[in-house]
Amino acid sequence: MQNSLDFIPTKSSIINSNCNKDFESVTFTSYKKKQKQTSSSSSPTTKNEKSNVFDIKKARYEVLKFGISGLDHNKKQEAQIRLAIKLGAKPPKNKYKNYKELLEERKKEKEVNDSNLRFQQLGKDEQGKSLVKIKKSKRRKNVLKGSLLEAYGTTKVKSKK
Repeated sequence: MQNSLDFIPTKSSIINSNCNKDFESVTFTSYKKKQKQTSSSSSPTTKNEKSNVFDIKKARYEVLKFGISGLDHNKKQEAQIRLAIKLGAKPPKNKYKNYKELLEERKKEKEVNDSNLRFQQLGKDEQGKSLVKIKKSKRRKNVLKGSLLEAYGTTKVKSKK
């Protein structure tokens, strides 16, 4: 331990010792408005004006609550969760699944996707039916074989007499 006699004063210690003597505390108080004294006749009119105002948001919320009240228990809970999420709540976490079951589900999904991909590569859909539709041309039966119209099939040649 150092003794007070062993202490050597420096410029900064001298300045700091003077600062403590000159310390002054200041407190801030914010300005508050004085409340106006209202007459008894004006207060009922403001209450009536406020009661006549129609709030569309409140009405919408009340309609939703009324609609939810008519549902059965499971649907009611789901609707309340959806309403809470719409109003800003965090959605519930996903339910727990066993990791082995999850892997099996993903494996099955992958197999189904692979089989669908193979069908598509072959030009067939999930049921195995062909994706390409071929139109069969219809020939006119009344066209004589060996005539000019047989090759073209649509126009009639008029002969000049």
